[in-house]
Amino acid sequence: MRSTLLQALLVAAVGLLLASGGCSDAPQQQPATSTPPSQPAVSAQPTASSQQSQGFQSLSPQQASQLIAQTPNLLIVDVRTPRELKQDGLIKGSVNLPFWAVLRGQHNLPKDRPLLVVCAVGGRSYAAGQVLVRQQGYRQVYNLSGGISAWKKAGLPVVYPQ
Repeated sequence: MRSTLLQALLVAAVGLLLASGGCSDAPQQQPATSTPPSQPAVSAQPTASSQQSQGFQSLSPQQASQLIAQTPNLLIVDVRTPRELKQDGLIKGSVNLPFWAVLRGQHNLPKDRPLLVVCAVGGRSYAAGQVLVRQQGYRQVYNLSGGISAWKKAGLPVVYPQ
């Protein structure tokens, strides 16, 4: 009974997030700045909504590639299914954590490391990143805008699980 109620609440929360535009990562695009991707730009006078989203930023594939190269303790979290990983490949060094496990908090991701969340086209990773920051207390989470699809279109490398 408790599990069913929890699952219903999670589905409702995801539905609200997606209905409010949470599936699209387009609104989170940041204008080009001189601030390196490892340190997201923040407003000089944060509002309540900017404080809520502090610690979360969508990055282009090029910015994400730069972040990976410059951040040795970065953890790349791929929220796609194992079937998707086999079909489309993944970023080298990624760990696979199912989308629903992230939403349910059924994981032990370290809170002291920056996270780059990846999915197919950016929607699930955006939603998962928002949940990690807003509900689970993570402070430095990045979304790969456009997902693995955009990564591959940019000519960046992928590996295929065996």
